[in-house]
Amino acid sequence: KKKKWGIMNSRILKSNKVFSEFASERGMNLTCFAVGETQLIAQATKDLFIERFAGLGSLIGPHFHHRPKEAILPVVQESYFPHIPRVRAKGILEPFSHGIARYVPWECQEVKGSLKAHLSSDMKVGDMSLESLEGFKFQMDLEVSIQQNGLLLDYKIDAEKPSVLGLHYYYTLVTGGRVQGDIEPVYSVGG
Repeated sequence: KKKKWGIMNSRILKSNKVFSEFASERGMNLTCFAVGETQLIAQATKDLFIERFAGLGSLIGPHFHHRPKEAILPVVQESYFPHIPRVRAKGILEPFSHGIARYVPWECQEVKGSLKAHLSSDMKVGDMSLESLEGFKFQMDLEVSIQQNGLLLDYKIDAEKPSVLGLHYYYTLVTGGRVQGDIEPVYSVGG
């Protein structure tokens, strides 16, 4: 049976008013976020998600954007990442724009009405550890819970090298809609 908002192997978190869907097998991408009948994730970006893991509600981490050429490690088993030939054809060297987190399955479980997801450099895709793809050890955790009119995301990283976390969400906001984030008073611009 086709779900109202559904995309694929997903984890759903919902209340009477809020519906959210995360593609735990495809980078914990937030594929749907609706409050009432209003879909807030821009579904027009779904093709980007299918093509190269961009669009909808992607995660960023542990690195941001494109690494320097010398920091990019070879992907031994490219068949696990069908987007790589498409981005390479565009002249892009970086196979994992914005970090490995959006390209691989996360461990995910529902705990007392919330989702708890975990990603570690020790995890593997085929015979490749995520450390061999990202270049260093890390652990990332995402906990999602429903609030009265939205979602609360607690996103953390512990890594042996300087790292970043971020949300690359494509919103469709209605009049009066807003995105609010409480973050630590530290940020990086330009590296």
